Amino acid sequence: MPNLFEDLRRIGDLKRGRMSGRPSDNSLAKHAKVSRDTVGAWLRGDRFPHRDDEFLMILKDIRDWADRQGILDLPAGNETTETVAELLAEDRWQKALTGERKRRAEASSAATVRQQAQAGLLSGGTGRATADTVRPDHRQRDETGNSIGGGSLLGPVVQAWHGTVQLPVSVPPALSGLPAPSATFTGRSQHVRELLADLAPDACGRHSAARVTLVTGMAGVGKTELAVHTAARALREAGFPGGVLFIDLFGYDRKRALAPERALDSLLRALGMGEHIPTDLHDRVRQYRSVLAAYAEQDRRILLVLDNASTAEQVTPLLPTDGVSAALITSRHILGIEARLHDLNVLGEKDSIDLLRRALTTARAEADTRIAHAPADAAAIAHLCAGLPLALRICAALLATAPRRPLVSVAQALTAAHTRLERLGARKGDHPVRAAFDLSYLQLNEQPHAARMFRLLSLAPGPDISSEIAAHLAAVDLYEAEELLRGLAAAHLVEYGDSWGRWRLHDLMRLYAAERVVVDPVAKLQRRLLQHYLERARCASSYILELPASRSQGFTDRDQAVAWLEAERSNLVAAVQLAETNGHLDIARDLPKALENWFEGGSQEGIATARVAVRAAHQAGDENGEGQALIQLSHVLREGDAVKEAISAAQKAIELARRLSDGKSIEGRGRRALADALGRGDNQTQAVGEYRHAVRLLREAGDVHVAGTALLNLGVMLYGAGRTSEAIEALRDAVSELSHTSRSVESLALRNLGVALRAAGQGEAAAECYRRAIRLSHEAGGHWDRSNEGAALACLGLLLKDQHQHASAIQKLQQAVTVFSCLEASPSKAHASFALGIFLMEWGCSEEAVTALTSAAEIFHEIGDLGQEERAQRAAEAAHLSCRGKELPGEKPSGR
Repeated sequence: MPNLFEDLRRIGDLKRGRMSGRPSDNSLAKHAKVSRDTVGAWLRGDRFPHRDDEFLMILKDIRDWADRQGILDLPAGNETTETVAELLAEDRWQKALTGERKRRAEASSAATVRQQAQAGLLSGGTGRATADTVRPDHRQRDETGNSIGGGSLLGPVVQAWHGTVQLPVSVPPALSGLPAPSATFTGRSQHVRELLADLAPDACGRHSAARVTLVTGMAGVGKTELAVHTAARALREAGFPGGVLFIDLFGYDRKRALAPERALDSLLRALGMGEHIPTDLHDRVRQYRSVLAAYAEQDRRILLVLDNASTAEQVTPLLPTDGVSAALITSRHILGIEARLHDLNVLGEKDSIDLLRRALTTARAEADTRIAHAPADAAAIAHLCAGLPLALRICAALLATAPRRPLVSVAQALTAAHTRLERLGARKGDHPVRAAFDLSYLQLNEQPHAARMFRLLSLAPGPDISSEIAAHLAAVDLYEAEELLRGLAAAHLVEYGDSWGRWRLHDLMRLYAAERVVVDPVAKLQRRLLQHYLERARCASSYILELPASRSQGFTDRDQAVAWLEAERSNLVAAVQLAETNGHLDIARDLPKALENWFEGGSQEGIATARVAVRAAHQAGDENGEGQALIQLSHVLREGDAVKEAISAAQKAIELARRLSDGKSIEGRGRRALADALGRGDNQTQAVGEYRHAVRLLREAGDVHVAGTALLNLGVMLYGAGRTSEAIEALRDAVSELSHTSRSVESLALRNLGVALRAAGQGEAAAECYRRAIRLSHEAGGHWDRSNEGAALACLGLLLKDQHQHASAIQKLQQAVTVFSCLEASPSKAHASFALGIFLMEWGCSEEAVTALTSAAEIFHEIGDLGQEERAQRAAEAAHLSCRGKELPGEKPSGR
């Protein structure tokens, strides 16, 4: 459904220059018994009601206002007016209460995915997101909310909540697809056939058998390999055109086990929803299942492989409910969930020997005949490995690295290892795998650097480790690290990760390596690893805002820095937790600060790591650091709509700062955070007072930049409250302060000031602000600066249109579209193209209008705004039909 508030505001602008008499957000909130912030989010289309009656009350109040204002009686002829009149008509009204309400609730997360599904976001062969996938720029809409439509500037001016702007990132989703199947897979044909039968849909596309299938078996029996091979076959044979999503839940690794919230975050990112992930577990579950259903509706059925689950609580939120998507789970236990069960036993002797033969043939080709020449010894190895594929592959790797070693030698070594384990009192069921581990590890005696690398890998805090981090941990160069890691992979002591340069340990192998790391100074090495994460995170984060003056060295450009942060996302969160657990309090305090501009506002990671920073600083007795961490926590809580908690955190920071002898800056920042949080509720009067108090303290402390951003936020709030003259004063002060600190944020303040001046009827002053904003953004040249430059050009173009400078207006709008064309799809880009098309259509420049409007429709389609896409398409069709042949204003026809 179209953005109702923007449409009504647009009509109000047409009639009166400003909209008056609309029910306030406060009155609507009280009527619906929800917060003012919730009402604002509904009207912007950012969030959706959970109950029909809530939305009904809001719509009724707005319609009553529209009736009183006579908007429904406006004469036809204006495209925007017709849209709103249709929206408010009775039949459209009923739609809003039934189909539209349902569509919005489900499509809030899925609309974008429907478009991505049509465009083939997931590859049918691997389930991986395509490398050139661009995330829809919805966060940019929220952070730079001036949008263009119907010839008017819409939306509030932009608040710089942090004093910085979090940018959308353009990187592939972090979760890769299916791991490569092993060439030595054998002995499981019947299991594969049974699993494929479970996964196959019926004639209607729904499951003929179980929607969820659970493979159980002991550690090392080959559950993951069976799931991977079955999934690879299912993609080809069982109808999964949407691809496959694979995730290791690390259920039996106490340190790395994924909570459902973390797993859903990874899966939603893999589905292209990185900019839309809610913080609450239940909201994530609803979104995740809606996204899967959206793919299913597009006949792009998806298979989920949930590997290594340990409890029903861990896996239940990840299960699909649409009756079309399927899940294949592996676990060592029957989890007590509704699923078709498949028990996986060890390989028989024949299949075990076949696995050994296949492994040696793969490594040494047919020339290796040791299995054929010593069948009794091969049978002994199979018996000593207890038919466990993990142990058998390790023994095969030992034989492959020593082509002259007879099988009897390995059998004897395994027997000795079993005897040793019995003497040590190890569980008998562990003997086969641990004996194989011992043999492989002892093989490293002649390679001390490889053995040390193997031990050190167990210190990695997250699910995998990169070659770069491993090199730093082992104090070797990158080339040597990769040589060592490749050797460990050849010995089946480590596994290749989801992409080149990333490595992982089987959970049993990780425990085995950790038991042997005592020979190294663990605490010192662990601190060095965590310190490296902190330094790299600080360096990468300096690129996020792409403010050239603040960039560190270490990455070639912003794209490389963003790719590093995305690849290390889970490891960085784990590093924060590990630093707190092991007493590295300074790192636990500082690493969350380095990541605050990377994690999306209100994200679970941002909130969790900020809480760690608060605890670490408190435990270390660092009141200054605790105050800063509380302020960070207030920001992320507010962005996650936990307004009361955000207010509490800011108040604690203020109380703490007032005890410090040099706490003015922290108190000022705390009061700004408090004002930000109060402004999200119903306390705008108090918020204005806190902003003013914050500015005074920050100025006294010499914290000029944050004072400028507080003034910017104050100006935005005053403008939104209709106190335009006060807003102009605050925004002018913001520009003055920010002119000494950041061209990028100064340009944002100038654009906001231009919006306020235009609303006050000071067109020339507004135009000058827009021109300065354009110049500063162009000079700064960062990613966000280019977006701000395009928005300022669009604002200027619309202002010039109001001033009847039509040739210049079209020129600026065209320049805005050109600037946006270099950026990823975004609402600002779409609205600029739409505004240009409408303006050109008014002048009868039909061909140019059709081009601009078609482009706008395509962008709206790409970002999942179905209502705006429909409007742009209708306008393009109207432009195509109204070929009046009028030239662009200011141009002379050729040949005259």
